[in-house]
Amino acid sequence: MTRSFDKKFKSLKELKSWQEKTLISFVNYALENGPFYKKRNYPKNIKDIKEFKKLPFFSGDEYKKYNEEFLTNPSSLWRVFATSGTTGKPKLSFYGDDLIESYVIGIGDMLERAGINLEDKNNVGCILFPMGGLTGSGPSTARALEGLKIPAITLGIDVNPEFGSSIMKKIKPNFIFMYPSTFNVFSDKIEKTVDDLKEFKIKAIFSGGEPLLPNIRANIKERWGADVFNLTGSVDISNFTGTECKEHDGFHIFARNAYFEIVDDNGNAVKDGEEGELVLTSLVNKTMPFIRYRTKDIFKYSEEPCKCGLITPRIWFKKRKDDLIILSGAAKIFPQDVAQIVSKFSELTSDYQIKIENFGGKDKLTFIFESRQQSKELEKNIAEALTEISSLYRKIYTDKTVLFPIVKLVPINQLERNRGKLKNRIVDLREKGTTE
Repeated sequence: MTRSFDKKFKSLKELKSWQEKTLISFVNYALENGPFYKKRNYPKNIKDIKEFKKLPFFSGDEYKKYNEEFLTNPSSLWRVFATSGTTGKPKLSFYGDDLIESYVIGIGDMLERAGINLEDKNNVGCILFPMGGLTGSGPSTARALEGLKIPAITLGIDVNPEFGSSIMKKIKPNFIFMYPSTFNVFSDKIEKTVDDLKEFKIKAIFSGGEPLLPNIRANIKERWGADVFNLTGSVDISNFTGTECKEHDGFHIFARNAYFEIVDDNGNAVKDGEEGELVLTSLVNKTMPFIRYRTKDIFKYSEEPCKCGLITPRIWFKKRKDDLIILSGAAKIFPQDVAQIVSKFSELTSDYQIKIENFGGKDKLTFIFESRQQSKELEKNIAEALTEISSLYRKIYTDKTVLFPIVKLVPINQLERNRGKLKNRIVDLREKGTTE
């Protein structure tokens, strides 16, 4: 098995040529065998990229509604993963055995991008992703490390801190996979079992599953003395889709896993360096092939060479389209706007919730932040900082259609979670006609 895909090609042109040939072959397989595509009379035997780009997009709503129609080759099924179902019917993801090799190669490239030498016999991974149920990240990561012949400590997200500390001292992992929010809690607890977290001598920490804010990254790096690498992915299509290198300037895509398109609202390709919606087409996983899947994630895309020397294109996450909050007076706010404010306060974690109510025709926003410290003064400072969001400032002070924001600080891990992640980022009580 070839361990490195990053090193397989000498130029971006060579990589693109491989991708396009693989894409046409894979898409034709999906069109010939996929129940979803056959029922909708998709054309068959496409010949080139031009014909491929005439194929329709499909959305997450369609994927959820016709979920089982995407199961194409049950005989090659490796694992079934699922969303939590907190917003309705759980969404199943069917992973085939061809993804196993893809995970091994992808995680290998991820580690090498972070400066981990795969030939080092002392490598040990520590997985703090969820491991049970139908979640994808933990089991997939463990399987990849097994394929790389790297031992892994699968602690999960609910490990007892004393036990976790004891195991880590004995086995001595040199890199960790984690969610930022649960890792904050884990760090606070495990820190009580040692004089200094740097004693664990962790070299690299990989963050996935949720946004990694600058203040959270800095806090983790300072406490653990390790470099922190952000990941991006889609459990729907193949989990990891990109990771940072040591330059920390965008995500290098996993070009072996998927064909990437960045499009505008009309479905047209944007220019290099511009922002648009990420559209993914599978290049692996014949058990559940996706063709032109609109992710609702907004990214910037660039083929400019990276200082690290890798030729793979990079993407930068900007926001999610379906996280948009529309307030009275047509003001628009993305949680990413709030995240920029959060990153200015070292006391705050990356976890917060926004409750929206309406009083007398004016919207009232209550921001609930998990914080290491709670005080009225800090709440006041955060509330004032939130009004720096341009659309919110205008609606509060000029149009006067939105009330001054309320900020509440709660201890870490107080907000409701599901599988370690925040259950509801936005709670809109306006439609229900309720107030608190």
